Amino acid sequence: MRGFEGDFREKLREKAVKFWEEFSSFLLKAGRGLTIRSYMFGVFIPFTVFGILVALVLKLFVFRYFPVEGIVTLIPYFFPLLCVFVALVYPFYYIYARAKNIDTHIPLFITYLATLATTGPSRKILFQMAAEKEEFETLAEEAKKIVKIADAWNMGFIKACRAVAKTTPSVIFQDFLERLAHSFQAGEDIKEFLRKEVNVVMNEYERMYKRSLYYIEAANNMYLNMIITLAFIAAFALIFPMLTDMSITGAIYGMFFLFLLVDIAMLLFIRRITPKDDLMHNLKIKSKDMIMLEKALIPTILASFIIFMVLLFTRPFSTPVNIAISQTPLFILGALAGRVEARVMRKDDNFPTFIRTVGASAGVRGGSLTPVIGALRLHNYGALTEDIKALYRRLTLGDVNRSWRFFAGETGSNLIDKFSRIFIESAYSGGDTAEIGETLGNSFARMIGLRKFRRQLASSLKGMLYSAMVGISISIFIIVTLVDSLGRGLFGGGSVSIEGVEFMPVKFTAVQFDMSLIMILVWVLLLIHAAISSVIIKIVDGGHMYNSLVHYVTMMWMGTIITVLVPKLFSQIIPL
Repeated sequence: MRGFEGDFREKLREKAVKFWEEFSSFLLKAGRGLTIRSYMFGVFIPFTVFGILVALVLKLFVFRYFPVEGIVTLIPYFFPLLCVFVALVYPFYYIYARAKNIDTHIPLFITYLATLATTGPSRKILFQMAAEKEEFETLAEEAKKIVKIADAWNMGFIKACRAVAKTTPSVIFQDFLERLAHSFQAGEDIKEFLRKEVNVVMNEYERMYKRSLYYIEAANNMYLNMIITLAFIAAFALIFPMLTDMSITGAIYGMFFLFLLVDIAMLLFIRRITPKDDLMHNLKIKSKDMIMLEKALIPTILASFIIFMVLLFTRPFSTPVNIAISQTPLFILGALAGRVEARVMRKDDNFPTFIRTVGASAGVRGGSLTPVIGALRLHNYGALTEDIKALYRRLTLGDVNRSWRFFAGETGSNLIDKFSRIFIESAYSGGDTAEIGETLGNSFARMIGLRKFRRQLASSLKGMLYSAMVGISISIFIIVTLVDSLGRGLFGGGSVSIEGVEFMPVKFTAVQFDMSLIMILVWVLLLIHAAISSVIIKIVDGGHMYNSLVHYVTMMWMGTIITVLVPKLFSQIIPL
């Protein structure tokens, strides 16, 4: 018996040690220097104590002197549980955020290492230079860890790569570090390894990217189903006051809250799972199109405000129509942003060919890149041609870095900005320009291919949201108009009593049912839904947020037209 107890205690001790080690490793993936001790005393216990103290204050003091009813009385019981939940989710949130940040930047990171390796640097210099690149964000921090473990702690790059691989939250980066450590151990040339690794990492990145887009597609289907369900709930919510003593205005507010909750939840979810791959950069150096777009912002808003004030005092139409007319100028700004986006996309399409040609030509000619670009400026590179000519003019003045920075800024492209930085550093440091150009061109082309796949998904999402807007608007307004007609036409005088039984409550009368207020509330709901839907579309396609105004104004007019037409058509069909 004692032997059995001893074995049980030993196994329990082993499991406890294993759990402690795994939990410590798990917290390290969250970054922020989290250990079990710092997590317990800095996060979990403070959150739990805070939840308990707030619950006690609410229960013993606030609710005693300010009595409440209904679901509010349950807050003291649920708030501590909410705080515990937040404390438990805390490390998961930061782990996911760090993993997403690493996965977002890893194509550029591996491309940078591969092109820089053509200059023949040592392992230490290679990772030191990567660690200095702030644009890599979390990956720069991971590179600093590798250098610190390998150099400062004198453990070598093989152990450093494997140590960082155990604490990184990104599966793609973890696998890369394991392969890199094996390559170091086998004595493989790092230049050759990284040249092959670019394709391997890009394949993994492509699978991750497409998997995220499939999640978005699944979320879209789920969202559409939830919207349809909410439409049915709205029907019951508006009809239910006819059968009970509930206020129909309260039912409208409840419906408003549910729709708003679903829209915001969808927006946050889409924003969280969508790969971060913006079409346009946010540099201080702007393209002419972007400068024009920013200059048009204030006049457009001013025109919208002036039209709104004029219509507010003259009131030529109903309130929804007046507001829709006043916000229509925003469509122009959104349309201009759409044209800017299309131009940037055309520049992106031409950049891989340009950078490959620059690299190949420089590799053949040797020497400075300026004569190469001078010869290439005579060729047609579509929308990118003028930017290439401007680049050559600046290069002839002698400032290389400034010339390429203006080239990237004036294209307006986020990808061109990032890839041109890599090209400048690698090519002007004495790297193999032909190989650099080929590597950059291939990686750039694959990223463009993923973007096209993403835009196809955004197009289907746009169609779904537009059709959902029409369906929701028509169904809700038909229900509101039907309930109003029944209330006024059949039971306008109060309740109906048959053998002493009331079928229609007194609360549902023409006095309590303010049709104009209900219509305004429903229209405001549709307005908010249109705004959130338009933002979701731009998050998915990765374009400029100004272009969301096109979708917002279009969906707003859909809701406005339905707001005006449905009650009139319904009153002619069913004149109650």
